[in-house]
Amino acid sequence: MGAVLDVAYVGTFTKHSTAFYPIDEVPCTSEFLPAHQINPNVIGGGILPDNFFRPYPGLGSINYQQYNLTANYNGLQVRVTRRFSKGLEFGGAYTYSKSMDYGTCSATGCSDAYSFTAALYQDRRAWNYGPASYDIKHNVVVNYLWSLPRASRIWGNFAPRAMLDNWQISGIASYVSGAPAQIGLSLSNGQNVVSAVDA
Repeated sequence: MGAVLDVAYVGTFTKHSTAFYPIDEVPCTSEFLPAHQINPNVIGGGILPDNFFRPYPGLGSINYQQYNLTANYNGLQVRVTRRFSKGLEFGGAYTYSKSMDYGTCSATGCSDAYSFTAALYQDRRAWNYGPASYDIKHNVVVNYLWSLPRASRIWGNFAPRAMLDNWQISGIASYVSGAPAQIGLSLSNGQNVVSAVDA
């Protein structure tokens, strides 16, 4: 049959990726404390601006940059190819892989282990480590080439040879699973229901 089977493993590991830590982040649930209310005796009496109760009061966001994150990719690759014989050639490749890194998701999308803002008050590995935004677990590609039988075998004159001989049908089809998605919550009035919980 002339078929060839190829099985391979591919793996990468990245060290010292960049992360920014928001060291002047508003502490968790700070906006709900009575001491930070403009009028604590009135429901919805207003909240002081965040800059009043940051770790460094009066300053805005301060990002501390470190190079301490990792990322990895592991993939099993299987390929089958049937060499061209008797007018037919085809092949298929399948990759089962997993890409993991540190990242975060927001309303504008997901970022990965390069220059993203990491959680400060929660466990970083539990909150920020998981499938990368480019993680495609299943990837299948199929290709084929078929040389159609020559019509001149049936009609041996000039017209069939010129118009119906030497035709081929070929194609490539690919099937991939989707990338990780995110779940979000937003309120129409912009009300803060969780305070400054890192994500």
